[in-house]
Amino acid sequence: MRLGGIKSLYSDSFFSFKEFAEAYGMEQFASLKAKYDPQGRAQSLYEKCVLRA
Repeated sequence: MRLGGIKSLYSDSFFSFKEFAEAYGMEQFASLKAKYDPQGRAQSLYEKCVLRA
């Protein structure tokens, strides 16, 4: 990120939640997830891509 690049979602990621949210626009994702998954059944992008939950 410091050099203007971004890590691919297909590789291992070591972002903090804050870094991930800034890089991938998590505010927009959160509003869409609240609309289409109000019970929170699906994982968040951070859980899927970084935590591999």
